[in-house]
Amino acid sequence: MGAISNRPSDPKGRSDRTIESYRDHVERIFVGWLDTPLKELGLDPAKVAKKHDDTSKEHGPYIANGSMRTLRAIYNHVRKTNKSLPADNPANRIDWNREMRRDTGMGIDDLRSVVHRTGGSREPG
Repeated sequence: MGAISNRPSDPKGRSDRTIESYRDHVERIFVGWLDTPLKELGLDPAKVAKKHDDTSKEHGPYIANGSMRTLRAIYNHVRKTNKSLPADNPANRIDWNREMRRDTGMGIDDLRSVVHRTGGSREPG
């Protein structure tokens, strides 16, 4: 599992932030699994589910889910060239934590405020 933390770049063009997130999950959340073969995790999805539960308690639901998405991506990537891994991705067996959608969009009132603060004089509409 530790191979991703040593990858210098991403041939798929993922953002630096995505790669850094993967690295953080591997080095912080999965540090105890760096020498664990993925095949072992594939054969024991209960171990992965327990890790998700423990991570949820220790770091919160968003980090737990994010780290499992990272594990799922790593497993899928390695399985493309290593058919000895079980076909079922162990990360697909967890009970995902509920995540609330973040409200980061701007509504019409937000836009009016921006136009007003920046010196615009036209009201939309």
